Amino acid sequence: MEPKIVKMNWKQRILLALLNGLVYIGILWLFDYFTEDQLYSTNELLFQGLFFGFFMGIAFPFVVKKFGHKFTSSLSKNTIPILNPNETIVQEFQGNLFKGIGAEGGKIFLTSENLIFKSHQLYIQNQQTNIPLASISKIEKRKTALKTDNSIRITTNDDKKYDFILNESDDLITLLEEKNS
Repeated sequence: MEPKIVKMNWKQRILLALLNGLVYIGILWLFDYFTEDQLYSTNELLFQGLFFGFFMGIAFPFVVKKFGHKFTSSLSKNTIPILNPNETIVQEFQGNLFKGIGAEGGKIFLTSENLIFKSHQLYIQNQQTNIPLASISKIEKRKTALKTDNSIRITTNDDKKYDFILNESDDLITLLEEKNS
């Protein structure tokens, strides 16, 4: 399953590079302003801002596009959930599960009995979260950053809430509604 990547034209990339550079210059200037000694000259700030902006706006997206899939697919290749006897995997998705204030990356598995989140091997704990399909009482589509419709909140009968982020949220919602009906 190939991840969805936002395509940017050159005008957008240059605008992103300039914006990143300006933010970086602003942060460095604040450090310089609140310290007793002058850390950076104006020329150094401009050079570092231009370099950072170029890297983050142009070079980094190119590197991610070229090599990102190889890295993420190797992480998730060995992400296999522990299943009950006679339980089968219906569909799997790349996604994140929010735990506290942070999100853990991994795979979401819809099985014949459970919705399973298994964090990938990058995380030390490498945990598995099982949500029995019969215990799901509510499925809500949500927005991340108040903009993107790629989040799902699942509430169980005992009022536990699980927040997932995945690109194929509509597909998962459809499958869950089919299983719960």
